[in-house]
Amino acid sequence: MASFFCRSGKLLSLYRGGCHRTDAVRSVGGFDENNVTEDLATSIKLHEKGYKTVYYSRPLALGEAPQTLNSYFIQQSRWSQGSLGIFFKVIKLLFKRKMLGMRQKLGYLVTTSWYFVGLVNLMMLIFPLLFIFFNVVSIVTPAFYIFIFAFYILFEFVAFSVTIVSIQKSIVPLLRNISLTFISSPIFVKSAFYALIGKRTSFKVTPKEDSTKLPLRGIWAQVLLIFITGSGAAYSVIRYTSGGTVQYLYNGMFMLYFFILSLSVFYFNK
Repeated sequence: MASFFCRSGKLLSLYRGGCHRTDAVRSVGGFDENNVTEDLATSIKLHEKGYKTVYYSRPLALGEAPQTLNSYFIQQSRWSQGSLGIFFKVIKLLFKRKMLGMRQKLGYLVTTSWYFVGLVNLMMLIFPLLFIFFNVVSIVTPAFYIFIFAFYILFEFVAFSVTIVSIQKSIVPLLRNISLTFISSPIFVKSAFYALIGKRTSFKVTPKEDSTKLPLRGIWAQVLLIFITGSGAAYSVIRYTSGGTVQYLYNGMFMLYFFILSLSVFYFNK
C-alpha cells in the first residue's frame, strides 16, 4: 500500500487501484484484515459510515494477472472465500436501515453471491446425470431442464460477449473466461462450504512470477469432472440406442459441453 498527498494536503492511501482518505479508513478501524478480501470488506464499512466513492474511468494503476493455473486457482480461492464470507453480512444489510442505498446493497449482493456459480454448475451436472444413469426425474423434468439449461448457456454467452468481445474484438477471451469459470467450480464449491460453516482461511498472496505446473493431484477434482461428464455423454448415447427417448441425447449433449470445458484444464495447466 502506497500513500501520497493530494492538492488539498489530505493524506490519501492508494490501495488495490483505489484511493482512500486515510482519515476515513482510520475512522472505520483501518483496513478489515479479518477477511482475505479486505478491500471489499473495508469498502462496505466505509459506505455504512456514510462515505461516498467515485469511479474514475482512467487507468492510473497497473496490476499483474496470474500467469499460471496454479496462481489463478490461488487467486480465485482467496477472492471466492473472502466474498462468500461477506455474503451473509450483506444479506443482513438488506434489511437494516444503514447509510447504504438500495443500489449499493444490491451491488454488494451481486458481487458477493457470484461465487455461488460453483454450486449452480454442480446442480447443472447432477440433474442430467441422475436421469442418464438412473432414470431419476426430479421436480425439474428433463424437458424443462433442457429449456432452462439452454437459456443458461445462451445468457452466459451473451453476458460475457457484452463485456469481453466488445472490448477484445475476439471470441477467444470469451471462451477462455467461460472455461476457466467452469474448471474453477470445485474451488467455488469449497469456498461456499467454508462460508456456510463459518470457517476462516489465511491470506495467501497470488504468486506474481509463478511457473508451477500443477501435478495431477493438484487438479484431481477437474480430472474427476472429465471422467464424470465424459461417462455421462457416452452413456446417454448407449441409453438412446438401446431404445431410450431422445431426451437422453439432449442431456448427453450438455454433458458433452461440460466435458469439453473440463478438458480445458490441460490447456491452461502448462
